[in-house]
Amino acid sequence: MAEKIGFKFEGILEQEFYVDGDYKDVRRYSYTKDRWMENKKKEENKEKEAD
Repeated sequence: MAEKIGFKFEGILEQEFYVDGDYKDVRRYSYTKDRWMENKKKEENKEKEAD
């Protein structure tokens, strides 16, 4: 889901949290300002083409 909206998968932090007697992994994603601006421009262009 996160990747579909522009986030970039960076990796997995193994056994990052201990919850209810078990260690949990964490998937890490990033979303930079530059990527946000790029996606914003793409969306604006789609809107213009739809008009």
